[in-house]
Amino acid sequence: GWDWVTGLVDARGENERLREENAALRAQVLAGTDQAAEVARLRALLRMVDDTPTGYRPVLASIVGRSPTNWYSRARIDAGTNDGVVVNSPVVAAATPGSSLVGVITSASIGSSVVTFITDSSTRVGATVDGSGGALGVLRPTVGGQMMMDGVPREFRVRDGAVVRTAGFVADMRLPSVFPRGIPIGQVAGAGSQPVDTFQTIQVTPFADE
Repeated sequence: GWDWVTGLVDARGENERLREENAALRAQVLAGTDQAAEVARLRALLRMVDDTPTGYRPVLASIVGRSPTNWYSRARIDAGTNDGVVVNSPVVAAATPGSSLVGVITSASIGSSVVTFITDSSTRVGATVDGSGGALGVLRPTVGGQMMMDGVPREFRVRDGAVVRTAGFVADMRLPSVFPRGIPIGQVAGAGSQPVDTFQTIQVTPFADE
């Protein structure tokens, strides 16, 4: 009986020791996961800095508020004029494999700014499609976070999966845009036209999920 009680005490002590070791190992795993996530985030930010268009200086910011409606797709960020943010500044998201267009600054104050996303009902973005031979059009939001590219003639070859970028122009493709040329926006999800159509119907899925 004494041996059984002694063994039980020893087993309880061993169980407690193993429980403590398990907790310590779990903490190490979580710390490693956090470190890996932080490394990935910093690498994404470095890519964003490398992708910054000529003449622009990157300003890092976080979203601190969102629009209460889906039709007006806007957010407030924690960077403002004190940080160098001005109205009509393009806003990009750091992501793999590089930065992509999110929206534009439509209001800026000392400590914060308002971003209007490219999926907002009021937004129009001049765009071009990689590998299409120079196709130019205007992107506008549709439903479910998708976009439609209008004004691309049928003769341009637009392939599914092709990257869509800012064209640097808007409206009739002669007026300068607030978005510098070459910022990735998304990928072609589908393109087509009817025999009687002059222009193609091009659906675009944005890279950035706001």
